[in-house]
Amino acid sequence: MYFSSQRSEAYVVSSQKIKISISPKAWLLAKTSSALLMCIVICFLIVLPKAHAAEKQIPVFLAPAHEVSRIDSLFAREIEGAFINLGIYLTDIRAIMSSVNDKTTLNGQSALFDKLIKHFTKHGSKGILIDTSLSQIEDQRLMPVLRAVALPSGRLISSVASLDLSRDAMRDELRIAAVSIVRRALRQIQDNTSDLDWAKGADWASKEHVINITIENFNICEQNYILEEMEIEFPGFISMDLVNSTQNTYAKYNYLTTAKNQRLTKWLQIFLMEHQMMPGRDFNILYHKKKLRLIQENGAKLGTVCNAS
Repeated sequence: MYFSSQRSEAYVVSSQKIKISISPKAWLLAKTSSALLMCIVICFLIVLPKAHAAEKQIPVFLAPAHEVSRIDSLFAREIEGAFINLGIYLTDIRAIMSSVNDKTTLNGQSALFDKLIKHFTKHGSKGILIDTSLSQIEDQRLMPVLRAVALPSGRLISSVASLDLSRDAMRDELRIAAVSIVRRALRQIQDNTSDLDWAKGADWASKEHVINITIENFNICEQNYILEEMEIEFPGFISMDLVNSTQNTYAKYNYLTTAKNQRLTKWLQIFLMEHQMMPGRDFNILYHKKKLRLIQENGAKLGTVCNAS
């Protein structure tokens, strides 16, 4: 970037000629100060639009956990971390609660919901409330569930679940479930909130681009299951076209997306790990110059989804 400055001249009305002399050191100091000022102005102009963009993002809140058990608390932390990893920073819900002056006690999710609606209706603004839970199902197992509600309308904009977990699930299992469920919720929210500017400049997003994806050693049922996940559940998906399929366990696709390549790779990895496949042992993901290879290793199976195949 080049800058041109025009030297300004000062005219003094006087009957006497005035001669102004500037020492080299003073001239150098003035020049340095001018350059520093210009740098500050440029930085201000660059940073200010980003600050305004951030201000336009509507707040996203995470409701308190339904239970106070250790596993619920750990899962809530992993959910928050998964949102942050996708560039969605959650707002402390206590800041909103303190601004609502009424005598209603915060007893249960319904009271929280009513207070948030009251706040956003009063201020004419919008927000999103994220509500997560570990619902008990048969055999004492837990089903991770996430719902997202637009405020103040109360419209349900996402309702997703992950694969069930044991009651003594390890932290890594909770993390995988959280990343999976948040990614799916993000896609639903993206599809259902065209009127809400809630994820402007999210870390997962980039410009529209094509990735050539090859799926190797997975049978037809597993291929279809993977492709369905990438089409329906992955944020940023636009379209996918088959390039060629020379055999039942090999297919190549052009995948058009706005998701960054490293995010797409991570989502694929989490998806496969969610189905009891271990990276490096059961599968490998190779990426180079817009080409991604998803390879099944050692005759591994994609969980139990295609046992009959």
